[in-house]
Amino acid sequence: MSDISCFVCTTPFQIIGSVSIVMSEGILADLYVVPQFNDAEKMADRIREQKIFRKVIFVNTDTIEAYKRSGSKLRKAAGIVANYINVRPVVESIIDKDAEYSHLYISSKANIGRLFRLYFIRTRLDVQVTYIDDGESSYDNKMLITPSRSDYYIQLLLFGRKAVDYSYSLKLFSPELYHELNPDSEIPVSKLPAIEKNAETVRIFNSIFNVSEDDFIDERVVILDILKSNLLPGEADKLDRIYGSIIDAFGADNVVIKKHPRDASPANPGWKYYAKKNVPFEIFSLNTDISDKILITVSSTAVTMPKLLFDSEPTVIYLGALVDTVQGSIDKSRRYYEKIGEIYRDKSRFLIPQSVDELASIAAE
Repeated sequence: MSDISCFVCTTPFQIIGSVSIVMSEGILADLYVVPQFNDAEKMADRIREQKIFRKVIFVNTDTIEAYKRSGSKLRKAAGIVANYINVRPVVESIIDKDAEYSHLYISSKANIGRLFRLYFIRTRLDVQVTYIDDGESSYDNKMLITPSRSDYYIQLLLFGRKAVDYSYSLKLFSPELYHELNPDSEIPVSKLPAIEKNAETVRIFNSIFNVSEDDFIDERVVILDILKSNLLPGEADKLDRIYGSIIDAFGADNVVIKKHPRDASPANPGWKYYAKKNVPFEIFSLNTDISDKILITVSSTAVTMPKLLFDSEPTVIYLGALVDTVQGSIDKSRRYYEKIGEIYRDKSRFLIPQSVDELASIAAE
């Protein structure tokens, strides 16, 4: 088997990690870009121009995932099972026919990466599986890679024990953080290469994400927003009120909101939003010194990556104690942010207000 790896990416953040691995370790690899974010095909074209990967393949999912457009849960389930049954022709309509892969890098149980893994089982290829950093959930949420109960039994029935009981490893920006949150885990964890702040690396990432100096964030305060669907019922209005108080405290000209890339909700009149939603905040951290910024979120890995990637310590205000989220129902979610605060050299720059009044006091300082 050729020593070629393949990466399946469904988010811009996953692309950052994949590019970092290939550039740092010099491996021969193909990249499959799955259009679960805006302008994915254009990004695939820009990555291809950098000649980092052997091949860059844009995955057209229109036919493969047509069932997702159905409003019926039964039809969606039937579509998943149909792809499992036909996994060989489905994946062979995507995969590079000139490559026999030895290593599969994915970040979650997302559909295309899951089909690749099952295809390798069906075709009896001995392919190593590594889950690469996908943000907070890679550290504190096993459901990121664990199939649902029904999917577990479907995979077991169609593909056998190897489909649900297989060896894999993790590749994360902070293995130390993972072990602190999961002290009993026996999963092999290696360090994902940090991004070097040199001119060539900056040029490559800026080209991939189509970023220039005109796109940098000048505002001192950046709110990293959350998908409204990740808020528990009734919490969206509460969060808007909190945002409003923050904007009033710091001044509208000094605050910008960076919406989640998949957030299509209407903008709030009078608030300032960053236009390029699909540019990961990590790219701004790569280009500029953000140590004087104030980053605010109720749940966004972006506020922790300056520390993990670049050992930079911007002020962080984590709102997880004030607003209830789906992610917050996971026991280790808040602990993840607390651990980041614990590794800050200046502990006073990582703040977790316990009440709206405490947040107001912080903003007033």
